[in-house]
Amino acid sequence: MLPENVTASLKEVQRRSFLSPLFLAQALASQDIAGIDIALVSNRMQQVFDEPVRNPARAVLLGPVRVIPLELPGITCRSIDVDLESEDSAGCAARIVAEVNSSRENNSVAFRHGERFVETVEPIDLTSAPEHNRLEIGGVYLITGGLGGIGLVVAERLAREFKARLVLVSRSPVPPEALWKASLNDGALSDAEQLRIQKLIDIRSIAGGYWFFRAMLQILSRCGKWLRRPRSIMEEWTVSFMPQAFSMMAL
Repeated sequence: MLPENVTASLKEVQRRSFLSPLFLAQALASQDIAGIDIALVSNRMQQVFDEPVRNPARAVLLGPVRVIPLELPGITCRSIDVDLESEDSAGCAARIVAEVNSSRENNSVAFRHGERFVETVEPIDLTSAPEHNRLEIGGVYLITGGLGGIGLVVAERLAREFKARLVLVSRSPVPPEALWKASLNDGALSDAEQLRIQKLIDIRSIAGGYWFFRAMLQILSRCGKWLRRPRSIMEEWTVSFMPQAFSMMAL
């Protein structure tokens, strides 16, 4: 935990707030150690009232706090946020010790002016919210990671409900389109590969248009000129990019 008047680089924040707890949890899990409670302490990372958040990057700490208990059963993790500007170090230390000795019901706690605040989630009724549909009938949508499980589900939904014209970009290889139907009976392909091809056949039959590229999406700055091409010449696009994860954009 760094004082507010100490400026840390983004790399240092990531090391302290994300990588350190991640590596610690992995080390504990590799030793098959359970029953561990990890407490990650921060200084004014949370905004409880209207106080400014001077370094939002520190919020990456909440990633390990929420994911470690899900990925590594037997290891719990909590975030304890204090305020060194309104309370001295001794007072903050006493609250941290008391919190660690308390129940583990809340994984995100903040102390301000002697009071304890916990994070809660409240339901919001959206039935009366104005509808703002950003998806268009016949719209053009590029999906990176297009052959992944989520990518194919999204593509099928867009094709079925919006007759969308789809551009699927993936690093996963598929047989030539002319061989798709024959590939369904190819014993050399796994069940997952055959299911992927069947999904592509289904999507092709209901989409307003369909393009598939096996490509890399590594350098975002190289995409600008490519993505600005008119929709009418999409079939002329050539791609030299590789997707790192699923994403979608409207064109």
